[in-house]
Amino acid sequence: MQVLEQRFGRLFQQYRDRVYRTAFYVVKDPHLAQDVTQETFLKAYRNIDSVREDGREGAWLTTIATHAAIDAVRKRNCWNGIPMENPYLTVLVGTTESDVEEEVGKRLEREHLWKEITKMKREYREVLILKLHSGLKDGEIACLLKVSVGTIKSRVHRAKRILRKASGCWHG
Repeated sequence: MQVLEQRFGRLFQQYRDRVYRTAFYVVKDPHLAQDVTQETFLKAYRNIDSVREDGREGAWLTTIATHAAIDAVRKRNCWNGIPMENPYLTVLVGTTESDVEEEVGKRLEREHLWKEITKMKREYREVLILKLHSGLKDGEIACLLKVSVGTIKSRVHRAKRILRKASGCWHG
């Protein structure tokens, strides 16, 4: 038992920031991201004996965090796409109105795309998040999800096509 606890402690120290960033990227709320991070590590602790130490622990934790964050957003049924806390307002001081409008437009577009991503089938949603947000390569995603690289490429292509339909201005 002590070996598993030491391993978990190492994983926590090594990946807690990455898990938090993944969660925050999806939920856009620092408190909710902390909750998702905690939930991710609870799930990881319960299943730590099922993961080999082969360098993929970070991808494994990122996948857990991504799923937990999407679930949290669904439970809340809202997005904090445009935060209006004081730090955000401070950043805006001194910018021109057109800069603010452009930034708000970009944030609204990202919010719309994330809403569309959360509506997708799980297989499309997870490959997009793992590829675009986590920066994993097709081969890494295929290995993590235990499917072929061709399947990953097909899912990414289909997911992008869904997003293009949802928003004519996205061509990623």
